[in-house]
Amino acid sequence: QEIFGTPTTLPWGIPIELQHRPIEYLSSIYFHPTFLYESILSIINFAILFYLHKKQNLKVGTIMFIYLINYSVIRILMETLRTDTSPEILGIRWPIIISTAIIFITIGFIHKRRTV
Repeated sequence: QEIFGTPTTLPWGIPIELQHRPIEYLSSIYFHPTFLYESILSIINFAILFYLHKKQNLKVGTIMFIYLINYSVIRILMETLRTDTSPEILGIRWPIIISTAIIFITIGFIHKRRTV
């Protein structure tokens, strides 16, 4: 009954009790299960990282950089669906701003490692 997304008509939408719905969605019953989406995407992220770790000959730290980028993308996707309150700057949820910054900083580290 918490950390759910926007209303949905998809068959896997979860019912949220009236007292837990945001005021603007009182007439909606089914909502995106963002916690489930994040769990599934995190498992996929783990599978990708595990595969790369076992099959590729990567520089030390590369798996961490890939994780940071992948998880930040997952977080941005989830934040666009969530209905709970979060601090905002210029109408953009704070976790989206932080995740975007992590992506750019990580890309900067990857680029710096290639030039060194």
